[in-house]
Amino acid sequence: MSVVHLAGTPVALNGRAIQRCLICGEKLADSLGCMVPEGDDRGVGVWPVGAWIEQVSYGGFATEYAVLYQTESPEFEGAAIPAGCCVELVERGS
Repeated sequence: MSVVHLAGTPVALNGRAIQRCLICGEKLADSLGCMVPEGDDRGVGVWPVGAWIEQVSYGGFATEYAVLYQTESPEFEGAAIPAGCCVELVERGS
């Protein structure tokens, strides 16, 4: 199953960074060590703010994340929403 999320601004708490989707609130990164983006050369363990992140789940505990593309800002009036965006889940109440 594949779902696309929009990376929000990370929150730093006592040296820990947590980042969630701006649309549905799904946790996308947690610098505590369990959900750090691979190849993050900034050393902060979060996705770029405004990036559309594809979350692919293979069942069980196997999940992969990848940046689809980066936006300039979270202003999307009239913008195309990627297929599989979590806004569809929010609207259905799932």
